[in-house]
Amino acid sequence: GLPLNLENLSTEKMVVVHRPFYVGLLRRRGNNRFAALDAFSGQLDTDISESLTASLGFVARALNIDNE
Repeated sequence: GLPLNLENLSTEKMVVVHRPFYVGLLRRRGNNRFAALDAFSGQLDTDISESLTASLGFVARALNIDNE
């Protein structure tokens, strides 16, 4: 992954890549977080889960779900 405080990035080549995930919004006692499962391996991807959770408000709006 890329650091969240990244200020500059150069790319040499762009390729479209599709990697399917199952994403769930987990709620407990007012706390929300995302869990992302890699659809190929079936394993929890903690990096993707943490990235989505760090942007919870944005992701919830993009998916049109209530995160409260």
